[in-house]
Amino acid sequence: MVDMEIACLGKLTDLYEKKGDLKKALNYSRELNTRQKEHTNEKSIEKISTLQVQFETEKKEKEAEIYRLKNTELTEINNQLRDAIADVTKLQGMLPICASCKKIRDDEGYWQQIESYISDHTTATFSHGICPECLIKLYGEDYSSKKSE
Repeated sequence: MVDMEIACLGKLTDLYEKKGDLKKALNYSRELNTRQKEHTNEKSIEKISTLQVQFETEKKEKEAEIYRLKNTELTEINNQLRDAIADVTKLQGMLPICASCKKIRDDEGYWQQIESYISDHTTATFSHGICPECLIKLYGEDYSSKKSE
């Protein structure tokens, strides 16, 4: 509708200019200029409004995607932590241990080899060997010197 009004004002301006009535042509020309500016402003406002709606929509979509990714990442980390906690068995508190044979008394009052107790309560495993001091204690000085040759 505005476009038709602008077109009509343009035709009236041209008509009065051709007739030689420059005063009316000038008035219609000013009115035409005013309507064109208003129309341009209205279009600009509509375009800005459309762009704002588009921006807000895209912003919300991006924020939702960020939250989804963060939630996925946190879920992954929580699962890793849960798995790590399940894998970790921790010895806590005081362990009653025999001063002589080094057996440990469990919660039921039974004495177990330290290796068995630790294997039952952790993921640790043991391999055995004999340190140099015990080698001498068990087999004597002669065995130790033969072994090092």
